[in-house]
Amino acid sequence: MRRASETPGSGTRVRRAAPTGTGGARPRPALLRQTVSRPSLHRPGCGDSPPTRLPARPGRPSPPVFSPAYFRPPIDNSSLTPVDTNLLTRTRRRPYGFTGTARLRCPLRHTLGCIRLVLPKSRRGDRAVATGSVAGEAARGCAHPRGCHTGDLPVLASATVGARFWLLIEHSGPWASHLEDCRLPEDVHTLIKRATHLGIRPQLIRRPGRRNPHGTGIHVMVADSTAAQPWLAEGVIAGPDDLDMDALVAGVVPESCILVSEPVFLVCTHAKRNACCARIGLPLARALAEMLPDRVWETSHVGGDRYAANLVCLPHGLYYGSMSQAAAIAAADAYRSGEVILDRFRGRAGIPEPLQAAEHFVRSHTGELSVGGVAVESSRSDGDTTEAFVRGSDARFRVVVEPMTLTTPCGTACADTITTYRLVTLDRLAPVRYATSALT
Repeated sequence: MRRASETPGSGTRVRRAAPTGTGGARPRPALLRQTVSRPSLHRPGCGDSPPTRLPARPGRPSPPVFSPAYFRPPIDNSSLTPVDTNLLTRTRRRPYGFTGTARLRCPLRHTLGCIRLVLPKSRRGDRAVATGSVAGEAARGCAHPRGCHTGDLPVLASATVGARFWLLIEHSGPWASHLEDCRLPEDVHTLIKRATHLGIRPQLIRRPGRRNPHGTGIHVMVADSTAAQPWLAEGVIAGPDDLDMDALVAGVVPESCILVSEPVFLVCTHAKRNACCARIGLPLARALAEMLPDRVWETSHVGGDRYAANLVCLPHGLYYGSMSQAAAIAAADAYRSGEVILDRFRGRAGIPEPLQAAEHFVRSHTGELSVGGVAVESSRSDGDTTEAFVRGSDARFRVVVEPMTLTTPCGTACADTITTYRLVTLDRLAPVRYATSALT
């Protein structure tokens, strides 16, 4: 209210009289805020309690208070269609670790009302999402060329060459960047040293999501990937002297182990070696373990960090790289059926990379997907060019391959290069028929 106002039709200013009962002085505002009493806008039966009155500022009217239930009657969320649910869940991205309730806004808020969504708590490794899920997007801390983790770059002929024999040792961790630096029991260190000396590839393994140490003894598994019939054996030993590694190198099952008929799947989750292996490998291992709880293991470094997540199928030593959860499940199902999937197939461990490329090109040409359906019979190298004779799909092929270097999608900004192999020649050889004289 203004102190003075102009009387209509006159040029003089007339002072209004003070209110009665105040002694001619203006009423001073109270020290504490007063609560303005207004009629309730709450509509009974809406399920919400009447809104709390807001304190009014001295000398100013209180803003109107409305109940959300007055405009948005409660709804049964179970009756929403998939389209409505999709619209309701469109909200901005929540920060990692947010575990509270979120009020979602949507184009249908005036009709469908608002819902409260409880976001689940994140577990270790759940933040790991395949790098580059959005085209051109790289994860924080990833130094690999763009496309390595999504399958956009070729991964063929990149399996570990020296992994002919395997020694898997269960240890719950933690794992250092290299096995010799890990804080392991002395018996485990002794096993690793003996295996390395004999050309056996040692690997530390643990169950996905579990960190409970094994009971008495040392749980080990051994495998021969290059035998005519690859095999896998398992056992619990009391010490290094109970495992005959010389028999393993000779292709014989050690006496302390027994043969295993089911395959084993290893997912590299070695964070200290490379963060991408844990960031992408941990959720993949857990998802795969839900389908095959007794056959999936987290493992230490298997080679090829740039192709994380890496999956190894034993006993044949088949390598897959740049795996998503769906691709890993498909590859595991195919391997249990005795087949391979060429998509994101890195090759077979234990043979040189040019021969891995030759097998890959023969499989692509013939469509032969059985695990043992393609094999290299002989080969020779002339400089960078390799000539191999490959048996596959009841035929023999002469395959010539040579290495090639790909330019990374980030151009010259990346110091890393992608080396793969290209097919030079693939010829089908005619079967040789030998004539024999008739017996008389």
